[in-house]
Amino acid sequence: MRATVVERSEMLTRTAPRLLLVGVLACTLAAVPVTADPPAAARAGSGITVRDLGTLPGDSWSVAVDVNEHGQVIGFSQAGNGDTRGFLWDRGVMRDLGTFSAVAINDSGQVVGTALNGSGAQQAAMWDGGRLRYLTTPDGAPSRAVLLNEHGQVVVQTREYGGDEPDRLRNYVWDDGAVTEIPPLPGSPYMHPLDINDQGWVTGYSPGPGSLRHGFLWRDGVVTDLGSAASGDVASTMGLAVNEAGQVAGQASASDTEHAAAVWQDGEWMRLGHREGWSGATDINEHGTVVGWASDGGPHEHAVLYRDGEWTDLAPAGSRAIELNDRDQVIGSVDGYTLTAVLWQDGETHLLPPLYPGSATTAYDISERGQVAGSARVLSGVEHAVLWTTARGS
Repeated sequence: MRATVVERSEMLTRTAPRLLLVGVLACTLAAVPVTADPPAAARAGSGITVRDLGTLPGDSWSVAVDVNEHGQVIGFSQAGNGDTRGFLWDRGVMRDLGTFSAVAINDSGQVVGTALNGSGAQQAAMWDGGRLRYLTTPDGAPSRAVLLNEHGQVVVQTREYGGDEPDRLRNYVWDDGAVTEIPPLPGSPYMHPLDINDQGWVTGYSPGPGSLRHGFLWRDGVVTDLGSAASGDVASTMGLAVNEAGQVAGQASASDTEHAAAVWQDGEWMRLGHREGWSGATDINEHGTVVGWASDGGPHEHAVLYRDGEWTDLAPAGSRAIELNDRDQVIGSVDGYTLTAVLWQDGETHLLPPLYPGSATTAYDISERGQVAGSARVLSGVEHAVLWTTARGS
């Protein structure tokens, strides 16, 4: 399950939906309401419905970041004074999770994120069966949960503040109270985990010299450096998503000025085709289908899909594919005058319906049933958490 946190801003990845939300929300909420028509690349999707999930009592805006196979949705709700609370929406009822910042939910209804402990420090936590459980780590440093899989395994990241020295980041896999550290690659100060599969394998990247990076795969207690496992022409790699077969989708680049979408498997990277310009993979499903972006030598990116050895352009410039499920339903965005959430399926581009015509929409996560969690602007100009249901998701 991918991190839905919003530090993935430069590379969205798989369910937690993913450490990225804070920056995205700040940009979204700063926007003003617009009334432009949706971009021509997207059209209203047949059989797609949208449901406004509202906000917690007294709050002004909200956003949904993850949805499981039972239609349970988690996200954030914020009051006018800036106080933010987590929520769990289930069958029409939005439950207040207090200061717990929820980032991921699995099909068992377990929710992970960050909460304030008794000392007022941030600590990784799990909401399970109506109770909040703090996830302890050996170093006792402030922590946050960033990834969750279907077996309740959680990737927890801690930060020891260094004062005049660089902060120290550590990563652990928490498994029903047992904690195992994911050690950094040799010579690297820290690692950024970006996805975990249901076998507990974790991928991400570690910073190298300059802007170069080394992808990694942590499997059965062993960390593999994906940067050194490839052929000699690969200088920088990054793992963004990993499926159950151990295929890692991401980037494998010859220098810090070139990026190429690639899949790592059985010890080597495979460049996905021979596109001009930059490209990157953002997700991979259980069939090995990959989605991402490509620039084709131009200044703007566009959404692409790679399947059975061939690239498919999903939309023109100004679009990006974020995530897909095992039915090859893909969510992403098309950026016209208004940012518009879209669904690609069966060779067609469908607009995810807004709450009122021409308003901005953003998709963050799609379930295997085809339900999509995200946000949509309401008439007052703020965002509300929404749940889209496709014809396949009803």
